[in-house]
Amino acid sequence: GPGAGPGRRQRGGARLVIVNRESDSLPGFNVSTDNAGIGRQVARLLLRAGYRRIGLVRGDPTVSIGTARTEAFKAEIAASGTARFVLEQSHVIGYAPGRQFIQEARKREPRLDAMFCSSDLTAFGVLDGARIDLGLEVPEQLAVVGLGDAPAASWGPYDLTTVRLPLQGLIDASIEALIADGARTSKQAI
Repeated sequence: GPGAGPGRRQRGGARLVIVNRESDSLPGFNVSTDNAGIGRQVARLLLRAGYRRIGLVRGDPTVSIGTARTEAFKAEIAASGTARFVLEQSHVIGYAPGRQFIQEARKREPRLDAMFCSSDLTAFGVLDGARIDLGLEVPEQLAVVGLGDAPAASWGPYDLTTVRLPLQGLIDASIEALIADGARTSKQAI
């Protein structure tokens, strides 16, 4: 309700922890990964491997954690002085859209040599579109990096480079926030 801030109890005594999303409008704790750090690390990985014409595909561009990741990714590439950020596409989510997208992307940017995808499922589509539909060698002609470390990422047909999110760390931090809030609430009530 009005006046409820981070850590305040919701109606009925429930507490809210917002995990890997940011919200200033909901009362509760925000626990998320270092998304800017992820963007920088993926950019550095691609730069060290020698890729020079790099793109990014993502889902909803208004999700703040994705925005932080995207901006850090682009800034790291721009700061390199050796590579260019050449393509960004939003609203591409899932296998079939990813597979279709890479065909359009290579038409717009024929020398595109690396793609960072905001999900592994989208990356699987980009990989299959690149290899099956376009006949590209992956990663020689096009590097593909996903996000989420889906179980299928390690399967032979994909062998996808992906970012493993620290799920156990997010769970631990969420529990710690709730315990700390319970201690503060108890102390305030005394």
